[in-house]
Amino acid sequence: MSDVSPDTPKVKEFYDLPIELIGEIVEKSELRQQLILRKVCKQLRDVVDEQKISPYKTIDISCEDTEILCRYNYQDVVYALRIPRDHNGKVVHGDDYIGVACNDLNVALGNPKLVLSHFRFFYRSYEESVPSLEFQTLVSFLESLSHKVSVRSVDIDAPEIDATIRILSCLNPKILKTIETHRFKMSSSWSLTGSIEEKLDELAEMEQWKQAEELCSPHPFSLFKPEHYASFKRINFKEFAYDSGALEKYKSIFLAPSSKTILISIERRDEFEVDEFVELPGTPAAQIEPNSVVRHFDIPNSKGYLEYHFLIGMREMTITKKSR
Repeated sequence: MSDVSPDTPKVKEFYDLPIELIGEIVEKSELRQQLILRKVCKQLRDVVDEQKISPYKTIDISCEDTEILCRYNYQDVVYALRIPRDHNGKVVHGDDYIGVACNDLNVALGNPKLVLSHFRFFYRSYEESVPSLEFQTLVSFLESLSHKVSVRSVDIDAPEIDATIRILSCLNPKILKTIETHRFKMSSSWSLTGSIEEKLDELAEMEQWKQAEELCSPHPFSLFKPEHYASFKRINFKEFAYDSGALEKYKSIFLAPSSKTILISIERRDEFEVDEFVELPGTPAAQIEPNSVVRHFDIPNSKGYLEYHFLIGMREMTITKKSR
């Protein structure tokens, strides 16, 4: 015989709440909680997926052998074969950790209305000449989406130019404004059918590359041609040093046909000193600030000129296109 009186009021469960109220609770939940709620039942999965306003602003994907780290709005979720020794945030481990990572990423990236302010893809493998299963699966997932992901700024840190091309191809060129790339000095390639120059030409012809306005790239002239940069308005290079030859190559970006470049900033490892054995371009001009060296180079057949600004004892210099 039941001890519960028929007059005892029934305790309401979460599912008894109106669907509109459940939606408000889900919308205010943290990202980790939303990922968990999606796995409870189909009703909650649909509520999470149907949110009108995406809570995702930035997503970082760090892909290494036997481990994937996803950072959703600075909240970390680690997907791994085994529990990592050192970790912060939620950990998902098991044989299907790659599939779980793709399912969770689909919650955000599968929304065609999503616009991320920043997206980062970091990739490393113990065998850099062979793409890891983690990388192949994640990029195949991005390529399988029915739409290109809208991001304003992307940072791709991968050892192969093929990886950079594949990831860029998944992004909406109309939204992308800033590109940051790394590690173009690697010589090996996974699927290189032609020369490295042909791959660089392919990258420079991508709509994502041509439509973006700003580029940050280390060691620019080890592989690139100056015309590969001409579509960017602002460029930041990171160099070990710059000599007379490098300064000439910077100049050639501004002089390339149909160049849109108006500013190049260079960060170098060593401080600039006026007595360095470097032939400075152009003619001396008035100082912009104390301890600076300024040179002006007149652009042929134009009213424009390039202003070189060196700061003595500092690691940065700028080249700005101006007009008289």
